Amino acid sequence: MSINPAAAPVAILPSVEPGLVHRAAVSFLDQFISRGAAQDVRQLRDQLASDGRTKKALLDQLPSQEVDDREAFDAFRRFLAAELERSGSHGIGGGPDLAEMVSWTEYDWGDGDTTSDPAQWHDWLGSVETARRAA
Repeated sequence: MSINPAAAPVAILPSVEPGLVHRAAVSFLDQFISRGAAQDVRQLRDQLASDGRTKKALLDQLPSQEVDDREAFDAFRRFLAAELERSGSHGIGGGPDLAEMVSWTEYDWGDGDTTSDPAQWHDWLGSVETARRAA
């Protein structure tokens, strides 16, 4: 008998405030970079960590000041897509680029609850926990 993960009980997680979303996004990009990302991803990480306008662009994607993990991830995914569209960038130099990251974080058309690369969702949750511990 198989279990449908979408039907499994969902734990109630603490809400994610904007500062935590920002730290989690930087942590997520750090994790992606540690596996060998293209220059456009490394550049976006540096901008997100140090540039107030880039941070604001991320936080402007949030639907409210307190969101859950999924809403935070969705905001981060929209931010990545907007940055890709704005820059028109495709990675220079080895490793996955921003376009691939955007593609991998999109939801699978089959169930709408799984990212096209399921590891991306799990990596996001790990980044949120890393950011919580660092706070």
